[in-house]
This record gives sequence, C-alpha cells and structure tokens, in this order.
Amino acid sequence: MPEDVTRARVGLLGAANITRLVWGSIHRAGHRVTLLGCRDAERGAAYVREVCDALAIPAPGRPRVTTYAEVASSPEVEVVYLPVPVARRDEWVAKCVENGKHVVGEKPPAATAEQLRHWVEALDAKELLYMDGTMLSHSKRVQAVAAAAKTLGPIKHMCSNHCLNASEEFYSKDIRMDPALEPHGALGDLGWYSLRYFLHIMQLQLPVEVTGRILKTGGEKGAIVQFSGELTFDVDGNKTVASMFAAFDSMDEATLTVAGTEGVLRMTDMCHPVSGKPAGWTVTKPRTVAHPCRRDTAPEVQAYSTDEHTESQRDRMWVDVGRILYRDQTGKLLAREEPRRYWATLAWKTQAVMDRMLECSRRHHP
Repeated sequence: MPEDVTRARVGLLGAANITRLVWGSIHRAGHRVTLLGCRDAERGAAYVREVCDALAIPAPGRPRVTTYAEVASSPEVEVVYLPVPVARRDEWVAKCVENGKHVVGEKPPAATAEQLRHWVEALDAKELLYMDGTMLSHSKRVQAVAAAAKTLGPIKHMCSNHCLNASEEFYSKDIRMDPALEPHGALGDLGWYSLRYFLHIMQLQLPVEVTGRILKTGGEKGAIVQFSGELTFDVDGNKTVASMFAAFDSMDEATLTVAGTEGVLRMTDMCHPVSGKPAGWTVTKPRTVAHPCRRDTAPEVQAYSTDEHTESQRDRMWVDVGRILYRDQTGKLLAREEPRRYWATLAWKTQAVMDRMLECSRRHHP
C-alpha cells in the first residue's frame, strides 16, 4: 500500500456481484471491509466466506453480516460502498450524511443530476467524500490519452461505441432491464463511460448542445436497450462533435476515436483493458506521397500503452479514496477539499450531460 494512503473501514451495502470485484480492490488498496449489509443473513455469511477465502483474509479480519441500516450508522464504518439500484440510493445517501459516512457509489450515481447535487452539497458541508465508481477515470491511461489528444490539433470529432451482447437471462433477470430500479438502461450502464471519456478529452468542458435518441426498448418492462446521442462542444471557437452509441443487444465493443486536424487517436478497449495485453491506444497521422499518375498513402501509426489492467484501474480508485481521506487531531476521517470537490464535480457533470441526453430522447420517444 502506498505510504500516502489513509486506511479506512469500509461497509458494503449489499452483496451484489460487482461487490466481489470491488472488495478485492478495497483489500489490495489497504482498506478493511468491516460490515456487510445483506437482507438474507445466511446468504451474506456464505458470501463473506467465499470472498474472504478467495482473498485469503483470515477469520479475525472478516466482516460481520448485518442490516443496511447498521452499515450506514455504525461507528465501525467510515466509508460506505453503495451498489444498490439507482432508484433506492437516495435514502441511503441521506443516512450516510446523517451519520458522517463517506460515500463511494456505483454509476450512474443518481436518478437525476439535481438529486446528485443535493447529495454532494450535504456531504461537502461535513467534509465528506462522494465518488462514483467509474474506475477508468482513475487509470494512468485516461490521463495519457487526454494528453495525447492535445497533439492531434483542434479536435473535430469523437466517436464511442459501448455495447454488450446480453444473454436471455440478462433480459429477464438483470436490474438494468427494470426502469423502476435503473431508469437509464443502456445509456446509464454503457453510455456513461463514453460520456465520461468525452469529458476527459475535453478537459471537463461541458457541451453547448446535446441530442439523444432511444433507438430501442425491450424486456418485459421496456428498458432502454439501444441509445445514440451527440454532443457539441465549443472551446475557444472550435466546434467538436462527439457521437455515442450504447446497446445491450450488439456484440461486445468499447471503442473510442478522437479525430483532430493533425491525427486520429483510436482505442478498442476503452473501459476494460484486454487481459494479457498492455492498456493501449494508437495515434495515426496522415502521410501521402503524390506521383504523376498515382498516389501512395502510408499513414504513420504509433502505438502507446500503459502497464494496467482492469483490476489495477479499480485498485487505483480505492487508492485514490485513501489519498483523499485524512484523520484530523481527533482521529475523525475527513476528505481533502480540492480532490473531494473534483470527484464530485466530475460525477455531477457526467450525470448532467446524461440527463440532458435522456430528456431530449424522451421528447421523441415518450
């Protein structure tokens, strides 16, 4: 564990599948899971055994299974990880605020940007952290790609496709197919990553125009299955158009293209670096040689990478949590002002753009 990381006691609100992965990163970052909230105590105990055995956590260091309410109020917990469905988060964030708990929540964070703003303001007033679980934002690659984009000349167009070829079981059982629990569907689950990457490339500038279309709904409850949208940025007079497509019914894809006047950046594993390979991207710059009766095109392609993988991104997120937190003279765990506001602002901006996109789509697909 890096020396500048403050160890925290973490409570998990629910035994979701994603929590297994997050727990591993919490552990590797040097924090300790102290409580697991689970409505079924027997299932919770089995879950704890399974994960702790996999992580080689000895019995004295294993968390106690309890209720959601105790996780949000117990003095044994300083940070609450919140993977419960979007529609059920508001009451638990309110309890975390009431009891002085920092919050790390899954994405998309809230039902609306306005709801998220209320959370952030309440947490900030108590010097508490709100961070969403977009792990790619903590990677070395996103920083390097944003820097590389500056070498492309004025950026004219960006395009990102993020798709999942979901199974029949997904359509019938996954909460992402229930708008009452996860109202944003494919846009919130997959499109969120595209929007976040666009904001990183544009140095967190907000777009001046937003459009969106629900292309397809599906499942018994009419969840958003396909969504497309377009953002227009205007930075110092340069217009940049960013297009995105997200779907639960297309072959797995997570691509990003950034095109400027002097080159094109491409990435084929935007969110989860391919296992066994460096987390890479390419920059292509044109090179054309004209002859009297023909033209040779041989663009220069440079490959770049960082030494990362999917789990290291998530690990870095929890290391960042520990770097933001510090203990005051009384031992109370607080969040440093500048980084806590950076992460809260990044979450809010992404949610606000997504909200605008969804609002636009509803006008055309009521």
